[in-house]
Amino acid sequence: MKSNHNPPIDLLIITALLLTLFPSCETAEQDTIARAQACLDAADRTRASACKNIVIGLETPDAYIIRCSADFLEAGMTASKMALAISNRDSTTTSNDPLLGMMGAFAFSSTEAAENAINDCNKSNNQSFILFASMAKMATTIGSFGTVLTTISSGATPTQQEMESALENLLNNPDTATLESIGATATLVNEQYCKDGTNPDANSKVCSNITEALNSSNSNSDIGQALLTALRTR
Repeated sequence: MKSNHNPPIDLLIITALLLTLFPSCETAEQDTIARAQACLDAADRTRASACKNIVIGLETPDAYIIRCSADFLEAGMTASKMALAISNRDSTTTSNDPLLGMMGAFAFSSTEAAENAINDCNKSNNQSFILFASMAKMATTIGSFGTVLTTISSGATPTQQEMESALENLLNNPDTATLESIGATATLVNEQYCKDGTNPDANSKVCSNITEALNSSNSNSDIGQALLTALRTR
């Protein structure tokens, strides 16, 4: 009896359906990402959450890039604030580390919003977004010990002096949970950004402060303490 090696007709149908279904799913996801990006391109901070809602249900890095971008837009991050951050980083008019002023430009109005941003940005697998979100979280945490978050909520950008005052308040009254949070965030930046020598800022002041803190300490709490102390002096 001659054997029949041809696959059953139902298997052929299923295979054909899968071959047509998967590309269409991929195209649908790409279309959704494109719509969300177009939304962000035209949005102000009041529309950011609506753009974020477009990618509900998607768990790809591209979807998290949309969420991360929306988080920063909703927090009021603009090109002018980014330029101010760079300007503050290069400042020579303060006895404290000018990095502190740069961090102030990244701060959010609430620690919850900053936490959401770092969660979204970390899942984007984008090193620059991870750095920005980490800076935002650390800055917001430090700022919560002074008037920084109130200033941001009013629509203004915190000054270097406000960040310095908040830092002093934190260093004078440190709590373990806060220090551990800052230390854990610093470790994340080191793993995702600073250790990669191909990044243009891998040898920057940001990374050198973090590397020194990690090299001098073991626990997240000690790392946080060391980093905050480094920010106190130029």
